[in-house]
Amino acid sequence: MDGNNQIYPLAFGYGDSENDASWSWFLTELHDVIGEPPELVTISDRHKSIEKAVRTVFSNSLHGNCIFHLSQNMRAKFKNDKVQKFFFKAAKAYRVSEFENYMQEVSKVKANAVAYAMEANVEKWARAHFPGRRYSIMTTNIVECLNSVLRDARELPISVLTECLRNEFARMIVMHGYPLSMVGHEGFRDFCRLLQPFLKSVSRITIRGDILKMYGEEKAKVMSLLGNIPGRVAITSVMWTATNQKKGYMTVTTNFIDESWHLQSRLLRFLYVPCPHTAENLSNAFMDCMLDWNIEKKISTLTLDNCSTNKCMIDILLDIFTPNSLIMYGQLFHMRCTAHILNLIVKSGLEVIEFGVGRIRDSVAFWTATPKRIEKFEEAARQLKLGYDKRLVLDCKTRWNSTYLMLSVSLDYKDVFYRLKQREPQYKSFPEDNDWDLAKEMCDRLKFFYNVTEMFSGTKYPTSNLFFPKIFEIKLSLRKWLTSSYVEISSMSSSMIAKFDQYWKDVH
Repeated sequence: MDGNNQIYPLAFGYGDSENDASWSWFLTELHDVIGEPPELVTISDRHKSIEKAVRTVFSNSLHGNCIFHLSQNMRAKFKNDKVQKFFFKAAKAYRVSEFENYMQEVSKVKANAVAYAMEANVEKWARAHFPGRRYSIMTTNIVECLNSVLRDARELPISVLTECLRNEFARMIVMHGYPLSMVGHEGFRDFCRLLQPFLKSVSRITIRGDILKMYGEEKAKVMSLLGNIPGRVAITSVMWTATNQKKGYMTVTTNFIDESWHLQSRLLRFLYVPCPHTAENLSNAFMDCMLDWNIEKKISTLTLDNCSTNKCMIDILLDIFTPNSLIMYGQLFHMRCTAHILNLIVKSGLEVIEFGVGRIRDSVAFWTATPKRIEKFEEAARQLKLGYDKRLVLDCKTRWNSTYLMLSVSLDYKDVFYRLKQREPQYKSFPEDNDWDLAKEMCDRLKFFYNVTEMFSGTKYPTSNLFFPKIFEIKLSLRKWLTSSYVEISSMSSSMIAKFDQYWKDVH
């Protein structure tokens, strides 16, 4: 295990069988790489070849046995779940007295089970009797996790197993977004040779081909799944611009209920859309995706952001689709993104009271401007025994949720700002009491929108059943805020109601 308590594969090898020669060779190769660090402990099952090889190769280290393997043997021999249960508790006990109490419970269930367990050398499996540190590693489960990855491939010839390892490497690159060029890095190749000398290095072109092949196989599985579902699919599409490239990309996601009545979600397409991003170009890109996945006749709804281009795109798509292939001849085809509408509503309200958060925003900007100021702010927080679990983050004016988070965190550190005002002569944007009062009032109201937006943005559960009660609750809340004693809050809610009525005026 590494410092983050994650599995860290150190080495693996091929052997003709599990015998003395294989284990001696493997542990000798491992010893050449890692040596024999102080307090080294090896945990394994009770295979005699392993025990013999560990004694020979790592003669100065400690060796412990996996309690899961031993418990399975006891369960098979004595055919009693209670024996296994108390054995586990005895093995994990920290004190000898606690260990003996649990072993007495084992004896009450099966008297001869204690003798069987003690014959297995209690120092190798009981934490209380182990002469060194096992670092809470009582089983070989971390190794079994790696075995499960290669469960099917390990019974195949070595050449096929190597191919499986290469596929897992390609999967790792995709999962973590590593650059393809890493396969050519000398340090990486040396590392792979240490792990497994027989693993052939691959080129960037080869690994790219492996990834494309994997994509083709996964796509075929998803197409089969979509083709066999009895119902329709709901489609969501979003356009966004990469800030570092200034290029536009379209994502197309499908949500559907499978045959087991489980909500499923799949990303169908992530593609670059050349400029201009007109309704015609967007609709063509979208239709290419639907035809490619063969689901153009299974669409129930299409959810888009609320921009004029998307409205024109919907009109074009309705002309392309056959009317009787859509629900109610397309009357329910276009769904406006609820989270996006909420975003527009809140942004309209914040624009009205922009001046009300100005000094707090300036304060956050001042104390996050340089690493030295950040350190000074952290030190002041610790002196006040507030800790610094939540970091100050300057908001992005186009993202209201970042403004809410900025205000929420700033309120927690109100006393810190006050102390730093007394110490830092350059700090001249300290918020007044009415600024903090207004910020608290705003946070209390924005928190409601923040929670609703997170609820509507869920992907692991249906959200349509949550829509009406929450939208109605928003409308009632906005009306209530009109009577606030704060003029800023009243003005904010008035602006938000106007934006709300543009989309949801008729709430029955």
